[in-house]
Amino acid sequence: MPSYLSPGVYVEEVASGSRPIEGVGTSVAAFVGLAPTGPLNEPTLVTNWTQYVTAFGDFTDGYYLAHSVYGFFNNGGTAAYVVRVGGVPGGAAAETTAPVTPAAVSAVPA
Repeated sequence: MPSYLSPGVYVEEVASGSRPIEGVGTSVAAFVGLAPTGPLNEPTLVTNWTQYVTAFGDFTDGYYLAHSVYGFFNNGGTAAYVVRVGGVPGGAAAETTAPVTPAAVSAVPA
């Protein structure tokens, strides 16, 4: 039977035959960003902070990907896919990353 709690608002629970959504693991993440070194535009699996530093470099001014990945592992993450974007393969990401201007951005109608 509906429950009348507020004028114009009717709440009625309907029995359903569907099952609840089952939980899934959330310890695998993906990170995309700028890093000083590492494979370019290629997802790389890292399972700890040391492995990330070996592949993509340590904390570096102007690059925030390392901070994100460090926080992930520091909070119990077990595996992450990291994609380095920008730059040239094996080179510094900032070498070829140009600043974004309003003229460089185009709008796409939905």
